[in-house]
This record gives sequence, structure tokens and C-alpha cells, in this order.
Amino acid sequence: MKKILLFAFSLLLVSCINETLEDCLGSFELDSKELILIPGDTYQFTVLRNSSPVESQFFNWYVDDTPISTEIGRISTEGLFTALRVGKAVVKVETNVGSRIMYSTCNITVIPVDATGLILNHTEVKLEVGEEETLLCFYVPENATYQDLIWETSNKDIVHIREDRENEKTAIIKGMSHGKATITVSDKLNPEIFAVCEVQVGPTRVESITLSESEKTLILGETYNLVYTILPEDATNKNVSFISSNENVAIVDINGHVTTLNVGETVITAITEDGEFKADIKLTVNPVVLTAIVFDKPVYDIQIATEQQLKISLIPFNATYKNVTWTSSNPSIASVNSEGIVQAHLKGQVRITCESEDGRVSAECIVNALTVEDMVVLNFDATTIVPVNGYCSGTLYSEIVNTSESTIRLIKFSIIDSTTGNELVAVTDEDMLGYLKENETRMLSGTIDHIYHPMVQWEVECNGVKFTKTKIFGE
Repeated sequence: MKKILLFAFSLLLVSCINETLEDCLGSFELDSKELILIPGDTYQFTVLRNSSPVESQFFNWYVDDTPISTEIGRISTEGLFTALRVGKAVVKVETNVGSRIMYSTCNITVIPVDATGLILNHTEVKLEVGEEETLLCFYVPENATYQDLIWETSNKDIVHIREDRENEKTAIIKGMSHGKATITVSDKLNPEIFAVCEVQVGPTRVESITLSESEKTLILGETYNLVYTILPEDATNKNVSFISSNENVAIVDINGHVTTLNVGETVITAITEDGEFKADIKLTVNPVVLTAIVFDKPVYDIQIATEQQLKISLIPFNATYKNVTWTSSNPSIASVNSEGIVQAHLKGQVRITCESEDGRVSAECIVNALTVEDMVVLNFDATTIVPVNGYCSGTLYSEIVNTSESTIRLIKFSIIDSTTGNELVAVTDEDMLGYLKENETRMLSGTIDHIYHPMVQWEVECNGVKFTKTKIFGE
């Protein structure tokens, strides 16, 4: 060893040919004078002379004047320091030059790695009575210097906890009775660092029920499905029943399906089977609003001394309030009662109004009060007539229609030259004429030749009153 040192010293002397020995050795130092490390860190020292590295094999290394290692750290023969534990140490490198010892030191502080968190292998556990489960706890970071844990249970009568004597990061939990308890593991030095595991022993009990809405407005006839939430989500018994405070307004079935029945208010209540927790929704049922009244036709022809039911449609058809009022613009001609039945009294025209009971919607129609004569209508079938410059030839067909409610008797049918008044065709045969009831028709015909504006004439009798209906072809 001494020979090696002498050799090293001789090399040093060679390198200092142009320097004094004191100047050469005085330039010897470590690359760092102060270091802060954490357990597990390493640091490779470099020996410098005049800021240039020197081979480390010419030197001896010490930690706190102890070769190689202490409890704080250790150093290799090449100057590699490894931090082992929290504390302070002094690394020294030295060499002998003759009788003189040259050295340099570095003060090292090894600081702890602080824990920032804890992680459990389970955050939720379900157990039966007598069943066990193992909980494992891990430090964050894994190399935290001080790892000392405290395990606690919020209710030892529900969950018992037993620490593993060989590994304090492990605990055995056991279900003791039905219920819920919280297992907490915390850092002994810093209780604010902790982790928890929620343990349910036996069935998970319901803690609450809520409905998605607290108030709801529906239109009569609408339905609604209740939406509810039970907590905790993993509750064992989620059975729910429903009741309505006013079943005249709305009813609810076992599935929470609500059916509206009448206008008004009711409260629907959901009740859990487990714990009988309740949640309510106030339900308001509004009427279906009437938006329009429509007559089945705009004009009615009604025979004097008869009556007729006017027909209307309510929109929408399921409007809640269907009551309407009826009025006539001239009741002396035609009157209308509360049921919409019109009676014709005198010949003329009136306007009948139908209005909703709230007055917001109304509709009108025209009623013509007519005599029987007015309600007998004549028509032509001109398919066999050939008109030339207003003169007609061929077979002239005439139709008579009775639109009145009375039965009429046909007395005579004639075709007349409207310019001379001459009668061209006459039919008086009762078998051909006969009687016409309401909405019945009769068609008779006659042959004409080169007649200018021929006219048909029907003589009619109704209830002992005779009248004549005429019509000129082409007008």
C-alpha cells in the first residue's frame, strides 16, 4: 500500500515540476461541498485539482471518518455515495504525500421522503356476518421514509379489525352484525393522510328516495311515469309503493304510472318498502282547452213550422268543458234552444251562434226559414235536347225534388211554350204523378220541336194548399 502511495505521490510531483509542492496539493478538492439527498439516492464524487478531475484510485474515502459505511450512508472505493437513512454525514477523501495528509470533505444531509397519500386495495366491501376480508394499504410514494399506520373501525360491533403483526400494511376485517361501518387507515405521523373503506355487513339498507320532480302539471287525459332514485344505489330491497291523495283527480299503479281522471290537484307519494322512506310530487291536472267550434255545414234550410237539430264538432274532441250556449239573431223568424234545436216560425233568414261557456270560442251558421213551396226544387236533364239559336228540340226531362219534411201531392205536369203560353205537353195521370215524401224525386218528360225557351210547370198540393212551380229551360 505504501508503495502505491509513493508511486502516486511521485506522479503528483511530476505533474508539479513547474509548481511548488504546497501549491500542487493545495488545489486538491471534491466537486461538491454540500449535498442534500433522500434515502436511496446515490452521488458519484469527483476529485478535482485546479478544476480538473483526478483519478480516484489515488485516494481513500470515508464517511464520518469511517471507511466504507455508516448507518447514514456508504461510499465505494471509487467515490460513489449511497444515502441509506435520514441524518447528516461527512464524506472525506484523503491521500498521503510523504508525511503530510491532504483531504477534502463534503457535508451531506439525507432528508426524509414525505408521504403524500394512502391507497387501499378496496374502497367498498360487502360481507356477511362471520365473513372476513383482507385490506392492503400502500404508501404514496412507495419509498416514503416513515411508514407507520393506524387502523380504525367506526363501529366494532358491526366490523371488527385485526392488524397483521407481521405486516402493518395489512389488516383483516370481519363482519360481526348487520349494518355499515367505515374502516380508516391513517399515517401515524400525519393523520391528515388517510384512506377509507366502506363496509356493508348483510343487506344494504335504503337510506333515501327522491323523485325526479317535486311538481308536475298535466292536461286531463295525459299519463305520466314517475322517475325515482333510491340511495344507496346498491340497496338490497328497492321495492316501492305509490299512493295518490286524491284518486278522483289521478290514480297511480304499482309501477308508478299515473293516469289523470279529472281536473284538480293531488299528491303522489312514493314509499320504500325498506325503511318506509317517502318522496312526494304535487300533481296539477288542467282541463283540455276548447279551441274551435265547427258546424257540419254553413247553411241550413228549415221548413216553417218544423224543427232541426244543428250539428257541431268541438275541437279538440276531448275538450274538458263541452257546454255551449245557442242564440238566434231573430227568434221571431227562427229560434234555437239550449240543445241547438232550431224551430222555423216565419219565412226569412237568421244567424245562429254557438258559443263556449267561457265565451272564448264561437261559431255561426245561416238558417233559412222556408215554406214548402220554397223547398220544392226543379231540375232539368238536357242530355237529349238539341238547342239551336235558343230553339230546342228533343225530349225534355224535368225532375222535381221534395226537400221539405212534408209529403206533397203532384197534381199536373206540363211543358209550355214560354213565348206563346201554349201548353205542349200535359200529364195528369195520378199513377205517373203520385206523392213525394221528404227527399223523394220524380222525373217526367215530353217531346218538343223547335220551341224557344220551353218551360216546365208542376202543380203541387200540400196540406190542402195548392201552388205551382215553374222553370224555363236554359235560364
